[in-house]
Amino acid sequence: MFAENQEPVQEKNKLEELKGIIKNAPRSTEEEFLNTTNSWLACFTSNVFAVEIYLDSPQVKGLLSVEQNFKFNETMEELKMRLDQLKELYSAREDVPPEDIKQELLNKLNIFR
Repeated sequence: MFAENQEPVQEKNKLEELKGIIKNAPRSTEEEFLNTTNSWLACFTSNVFAVEIYLDSPQVKGLLSVEQNFKFNETMEELKMRLDQLKELYSAREDVPPEDIKQELLNKLNIFR
């Protein structure tokens, strides 16, 4: 019975973890950029991968409606397509996207908006 009570809490925590990744994406992207030789887009992509991993997990899928799952996955595909476009312009570390593009990407990553 104890394990039954624990499982929903763990599932809820996975959804909260996902929201935390999204919320912390601006900070984690900048920290990775400062501490590595990766381009800003590559650092941002780390957050995209993390969000995708959570969206693909059965724990998170089970907490979202079919419509939410579809919408979130569609949004992530659009975001990845936009990243592919931008990588042609900002592939080198010194080619940092302007703030408006950074904000555009962060807004698209926030699938809960």
